[in-house]
Amino acid sequence: MRALFLSFSSLVLAACATHAGPASPSAAPPAYVAAASASDFATTLARLQAAVTARGFKLVATVDHAASAAVAGLTLAPSTVVIFGNPAGGTPLMQANPVLGLDLPLRALVYLAEDGMVKVLIPDITALAAARGLDPSDTSVQRVSDALAAIRAEAVAAP
Repeated sequence: MRALFLSFSSLVLAACATHAGPASPSAAPPAYVAAASASDFATTLARLQAAVTARGFKLVATVDHAASAAVAGLTLAPSTVVIFGNPAGGTPLMQANPVLGLDLPLRALVYLAEDGMVKVLIPDITALAAARGLDPSDTSVQRVSDALAAIRAEAVAAP
C-alpha cells in the first residue's frame, strides 16, 4: 500500500510540475486561438454572435460573467462566453469519438484583457480533435476549423 501511495504521489508531483499554468493571465490555453479585436467589447460580442449565426451555427447560450459577478456584489471586467453549435458539423466528430461531447457545443470567450484590449478566444478544433484521437486533416474537422477561423476573423475585424 505504501508503494502505491508513493507511486501516486510521484505521479501527482510530476503532473503539477508539467502543468504549472499559463505564462500570463491572458495567455490562451493551447486548444484555443486568441485574437485582439479592433472594436470595443459590445461591438466585438455582437459581431461574434452575427458571424456564428451567419455560418449556420445555433446560439445555444450566452453567459455574461460580469453581470453574474455584479449580482454577487463583485466586479469583473466585461467577459462573456458564447456557446454555439451545429449538429451537422459536430455529430460526425462525436460519431468518431463520443468524448468530443465534452468539447461540444463550442464556446467562444470575449473579454476585456488587462492591457485594455478586447480579446476573443475561439477553440482550435484541430487541436481538440487531435487530443481526442481524430485526424486533424479529416474533412469534418477542417470544415469546422474553417468556419471557426472565419468567425474569429469577422469578430475582430476593423469596422
